[in-house]
Amino acid sequence: MTSQKLKQLARLTDRASEQRDLLGRLRRTRRMKTLLKKELESDAWRSLAQLERWPLLTVLTWIATREPYRAASAAEPNKTIHSLDALMAWDFFHAGDRDWRGPHLSLSEAWHSELKRKFLEGLSCVAERVDGEQAATAATFPHSESGLDPLFYYITEIDGAPVLVNAINPSAPRWWNPTFAAEDVLKLWPSLPERTEPAAQVPSTLGEPRGKQPRVIRYLRAHFPDGVAPPGLEPRKQLLTKIGAWDSTLRILSEDTLQRAIQSYNGELKYEASRRKNPQ
Repeated sequence: MTSQKLKQLARLTDRASEQRDLLGRLRRTRRMKTLLKKELESDAWRSLAQLERWPLLTVLTWIATREPYRAASAAEPNKTIHSLDALMAWDFFHAGDRDWRGPHLSLSEAWHSELKRKFLEGLSCVAERVDGEQAATAATFPHSESGLDPLFYYITEIDGAPVLVNAINPSAPRWWNPTFAAEDVLKLWPSLPERTEPAAQVPSTLGEPRGKQPRVIRYLRAHFPDGVAPPGLEPRKQLLTKIGAWDSTLRILSEDTLQRAIQSYNGELKYEASRRKNPQ
């Protein structure tokens, strides 16, 4: 082997080592992100468990996102439906080409398409009812005799509190600070199945296989399921002859192309083995 080929092989080996180090750091980062997410969710569920009843904005946030830490955050003071919608829009923008996990893009959408429709199916909440100039009194929304009335309500904020207002009948009661039983909400809108990220493409240590390499790798997969042995155990000239007999279009194949295919294939096997050993 010439000195030029030795230098080229050394560069390829160094590059393969850098790729392995990068993959290792990437896996460690993903594991840390997974652990951090689990810790955040545990803290969020503890915060939600301390609520005697879930406020309206918490319920809407849960329906829209199914993210416990978002729902817990929505219960904090000074949160409004508009600020939460703006935050969701910002997060959606930064998600880029990743799929948005939640069923809705805004709390307003969750209210109109899901929550208020459930009132027609028997869901209820407790709120402070205000009739005209009368003082607020705790009552159940909606009344059993209200029929389709819940569909005519929209949400606004008055003095920093969420209020349900009838858009058709201005003289209808206003309902301040609606709250819900957590078990009712979680029964109607359970947690979504954990979304598994698509498996990353196995990075080739030498870049994307081109030319004859994909066909050589196909041969290696069929005849060396556990990886190609070193040259001392599997002489490369004999391997070239075997490959040429298997596929006549590969009779003229350089050792460099074969070596790149072997490194790429063996790298794939190591990567797959590491994923099985340390699943994400």
